[in-house]
Amino acid sequence: MDKRTALRRFTIVGFIGFTLMVVGAFIRQEWIADAARDQVAHTYQVRVQIDQVYTRIKEMEVGQRGFALS
Repeated sequence: MDKRTALRRFTIVGFIGFTLMVVGAFIRQEWIADAARDQVAHTYQVRVQIDQVYTRIKEMEVGQRGFALS
């Protein structure tokens, strides 16, 4: 095997390795983005539940005031 053939093989292997690293980085980035989307969705669900609890507490306070006045 001469130097030219070895250089060609090294170049091809390097290009394939680089391509695999880039594809792997994109796949990993998509996984990270999916996890972030899940966390954002969960945060919104928690905020809705907190708003519901707050609304119920306000309704109970209004009900207590009405009971105390009558």
